[in-house]
Amino acid sequence: MGIRLLQEFAQSHGFSFPQHTEQDNAAAERSMLQLNDFILHHRSEFFAYQTPQDFVLEERHPQLYPTNVRPRT
Repeated sequence: MGIRLLQEFAQSHGFSFPQHTEQDNAAAERSMLQLNDFILHHRSEFFAYQTPQDFVLEERHPQLYPTNVRPRT
């Protein structure tokens, strides 16, 4: 899961990420621990799955891309 998804979830539930510099490892660790604690308290919302509504099923033949082809030299 990307940090962007974590930020979107946390911010949509009122959690704000503390500001710190990249060199401030202790503050970054505290932020992650706070976020982890927040997610544990909101785990049902965090792990809930919402079925996407913006998809289309297509009927077509699959395209195959071999991965073992070596270029000629």
